[in-house]
Amino acid sequence: MSAGKNNAKILYLFAEGSRASVVRRLTWVCNGYGVSVDSIRDRLLLSPHPRISLDQSDDIEALRAAIEGIGEHLVMVILDPLSELHVGGENERDQMAPILAALRQMSAAMGFTIVLIHHSPKPDNQNRFSPLRGSGALRAWHDAMLYFAPADVATTARKLYGEFRDAESFRGLAVRLEVDEDAEIARIVLDDYPGPTSESALHRYILDRLGDEGPLIRNVLRYPPGRPAINNTTLNKALAVLQEQGEVRPLSDARRGQRWEIVPSEEEGGS
Repeated sequence: MSAGKNNAKILYLFAEGSRASVVRRLTWVCNGYGVSVDSIRDRLLLSPHPRISLDQSDDIEALRAAIEGIGEHLVMVILDPLSELHVGGENERDQMAPILAALRQMSAAMGFTIVLIHHSPKPDNQNRFSPLRGSGALRAWHDAMLYFAPADVATTARKLYGEFRDAESFRGLAVRLEVDEDAEIARIVLDDYPGPTSESALHRYILDRLGDEGPLIRNVLRYPPGRPAINNTTLNKALAVLQEQGEVRPLSDARRGQRWEIVPSEEEGGS
């Protein structure tokens, strides 16, 4: 299969959580990265609580038929979590290997990426952590594995690790989930990035992002993609300076709060 970027589709089969809760989380993530939910509505195909068991050949064929029905624009299938989509023992290699082989064959033949969401075991009584639960067939199967591990067993801090079959791995990026319930925003950010470190860098960030993405609400501006949030007072001061200089202006939007945009070039210097 092949697909243009604008037509690419993802099939997300999830066996935990309600459709409403998954849609809410996806909406918050979209808000956090300044992405319109409507722009992905027809491209992210949700399948809640699918009645399939990957160790049953009939169910594998049913999944294959459903994927074929989506057409050539499908680029990814997400199975979440793997443990809820089969009935065999996940510690038994002779039960897990056929499932993984069938998925790899389907992926290779039909030209899409398969993402498996899988649970990791809890640290043992010596606080040793293993990223994968179950048979060693899982570790031998993947081309890429991303996993979170405790940064400190005494805290909830996490680090992100990546292992790749054909590329250099990375280890121990400090990350955290940043949630603003009032703004309905959720994002994963890297804690080792300090954000804009000077007034001029912050001004440049605001102008670049408004120029690239158009009018944005203030709470979206507060969250640079993949970076820690900007302090409220610091952001307000920067917007006030740029408004005074005639480079940005606020717009009224009662439903979502105040939005900001770049002042069109023909109006610069006229306010």
